[in-house]
Amino acid sequence: MGISAGIADKDAFVEKVSGLIQEYQNDPEQAQKWAEALVNYLGEMKDNIRLQNNMEQAFKSTGIADGKNVEELTQAVKELTEQLRKQKG
Repeated sequence: MGISAGIADKDAFVEKVSGLIQEYQNDPEQAQKWAEALVNYLGEMKDNIRLQNNMEQAFKSTGIADGKNVEELTQAVKELTEQLRKQKG
């Protein structure tokens, strides 16, 4: 939500946060719900980043998904696809 806007446009992010602060003053219960949702979202985002980093490190350490292997696998898939097309006639 606001984080995406903050990355794309600092002014829009500041405006969004200011609006949330104003909303908190007007309706603390609704603001509490927004805050809980934001905390949950940030927690999930942190978990996703951690998972991505762990997977990247695992692939790097095993050498499974280096550029050469990916290119070879891509070529093999293309060749198999072409063979299947020929068989279908």
